[in-house]
Amino acid sequence: MTQTQSPPLSGDRTAISPRRLSIVHLLHTVAYGGIETLLINWLLHMDRRHFDTTLVVFDQPGAGGSERPFVDAAQRAGLTVRKICWGQFKPVRRSARQLRGIFDEVHADVLHTHNTYANVVGWYAARGTRIKTLASLYVWSDFGWKRNVLQRIDEWVLRRFDLLAAQCEQTRSDTISRGLPADKTVVAISGLEPDPVCLTESERREKRRELGVDEGEVILVSVARLYPEKAHDRLLHCFREIVNRRPQTRLWIVGTGPLQANVEALRCDLGLAATVKMCGFLNDLHGHLRCLDIQVHPSHGEGVPLAVCSGMASGLPVIASDVGGLREVIQHGITGILVPPAGDEAFPRRFVDAVIRLIDDGEERRRLGAAARHFIENDYSVAAATRQLENTYRNLVNACASASSS
Repeated sequence: MTQTQSPPLSGDRTAISPRRLSIVHLLHTVAYGGIETLLINWLLHMDRRHFDTTLVVFDQPGAGGSERPFVDAAQRAGLTVRKICWGQFKPVRRSARQLRGIFDEVHADVLHTHNTYANVVGWYAARGTRIKTLASLYVWSDFGWKRNVLQRIDEWVLRRFDLLAAQCEQTRSDTISRGLPADKTVVAISGLEPDPVCLTESERREKRRELGVDEGEVILVSVARLYPEKAHDRLLHCFREIVNRRPQTRLWIVGTGPLQANVEALRCDLGLAATVKMCGFLNDLHGHLRCLDIQVHPSHGEGVPLAVCSGMASGLPVIASDVGGLREVIQHGITGILVPPAGDEAFPRRFVDAVIRLIDDGEERRRLGAAARHFIENDYSVAAATRQLENTYRNLVNACASASSS
């Protein structure tokens, strides 16, 4: 299956600039997830002969230091993280002044933003400068009134950016349908580092024992931020039926977020405390995934979730809702199984039936998992995604320089 991509800019000018380009990434993070993972992957794979990168996040002590898991992960990867102020009252001007100081210090050429508050502060800081602005877009959907307001803010501020990079074709289409300019909206795939380890069956059994998995258990895993659109409530209700029908099944929920207390309470209310494990954030995600059996990803809305790609890279069969850009990485029946969106009335039956089928058919699990891993290694690698992104930066700077000199 080949990933569809739109060109970085018309003309595809990829001549290397005569000097290294300075790229500043600005991220507003409230929980470690796919965006944080892909950003670290990109920065680790950037060609340092031609690009200097600076990573900036919002400092959020009033939110319990919610940026800390990402900062820790970036530092473990050898990246330096700068911080600008943030808080309950959204100090846009003060944050923008601090960001502008970083621009001056690193002689920034391109600002690349991720998420609404980063888009707003980044645009404000870059006004009146020569810095080119690029925003990554992941998903548009109905997320409730507060986040819908943020999406309306995005619609306004993104019109003022030089380029918009959608994570998948579906997000690009949704962006254009909201009235944002098609000629400034491109696709930039996320990519993912393939899991470098393939365990033998005996090694896998030993690792499972080390993780506390009993012989004969089938482990489902959900990897997602604990947010409403990830439909953990629907997952738990379905798992209640699954474990009734297949008592050897267990569910591990990997992720953090503001709904953690709600998810834990529902787990107890449904009598699932003994069969559902809350794993929180895992530093060694691939090390766990390669030892498990089936990844499940019900959802109300997505772009291309890196969590799903991580499971595919580790050779897991994935059962996911057919929303957003998921069909751009999962070919139904070949590299995974697609079921209706979590809010669809047909979802519970279709999801439960798909899970039961894979619990009962180990050979089908292995077939789907092998095809999924092959897709990530050959069609969705982080190396290919980073080269595409580098060309997008060059094209953006060169195109704007050509326009200003003509």
